[in-house]
Amino acid sequence: PGAGAPPDHGATVERVDAAGSRLEALMLGLRTTEGIHRDRYEERFGVDLLEEHGQKIRALVDAGLVTPTRGRLRPTRKGIWFADELAVQIAGDEP
Repeated sequence: PGAGAPPDHGATVERVDAAGSRLEALMLGLRTTEGIHRDRYEERFGVDLLEEHGQKIRALVDAGLVTPTRGRLRPTRKGIWFADELAVQIAGDEP
């Protein structure tokens, strides 16, 4: 590497499109008891999480897997075990 460049340790850079970035944010947030901070999601992606995916989120709330509280979308005790699947269901194309 040139002067000032970080050393190359064989690392690769993964480019993530907007949909992939949203899915990743959902997965990471739903893996924690804090959940997804809705204001931060809106700042980052320009849309309110509940407005964008309200129907899918309501179905997950009805199933006892997530709960919207205090500006966040949090997984329930049951839902946290299925965080990645919840994220895929929320971000997926199907209604």
